Amino acid sequence: MRIYLIRHGETPWNKEKRLQGRTDIPLNEYGLELGKITAEGLKDVKFDAVFSSPLIRAVQTAQCIVGNENIEIVTDDRLTEMNFGESEGDLLPDIYGDENHPANVLLNKPHLYKSTPKGENFEDVIKRTGEFLKEVILPIEKKYNTILITGHGAMIRCLIRNIEPRPIETFWTDSIQKNCSVNIIDLVDGKFNIVEEGKLFYDLPGVNRKGIL
Repeated sequence: MRIYLIRHGETPWNKEKRLQGRTDIPLNEYGLELGKITAEGLKDVKFDAVFSSPLIRAVQTAQCIVGNENIEIVTDDRLTEMNFGESEGDLLPDIYGDENHPANVLLNKPHLYKSTPKGENFEDVIKRTGEFLKEVILPIEKKYNTILITGHGAMIRCLIRNIEPRPIETFWTDSIQKNCSVNIIDLVDGKFNIVEEGKLFYDLPGVNRKGIL
């Protein structure tokens, strides 16, 4: 089975460089455009099943990619973005530049990060995404050929760590997950294999942020 694991398109908070987390922000116009360009890049792929984070930006991205196909988008809370607690909505440049900000360690020294009671640690998200793979994806390996999963940057990095162990120290650098990044994963006889990470269809020749030329 081949899995297409895709981060959502751009939101107003992405554009403003705000820490987003579980705050439910919809796609902006450019984010919808990126979704449509990505759908065009995947037009020859027939999805047998679609799973998404319940947050609207992920669902909208799945809708862009599925288009007019009559296929249910199944949401699962375990695909929700990492909860960054009270820091959600804060500007990333402010977080990076202020050593006293509660999320400064999250971004600069992720291996030392400990969440507030309202948030999540990396281990929490790795655990729940691992449970999703085990309880939802593994049982349908022989049932479907190709599936789509739409989600979020930190969530995707955590899910990948269930397939290929990587240190938390390199959490933000070892897997570049831009808006509408496409990650391709194969599942064969119960074993996951990462085929490609972070592919962008809107960065290909003949495509720009105004659409396909």
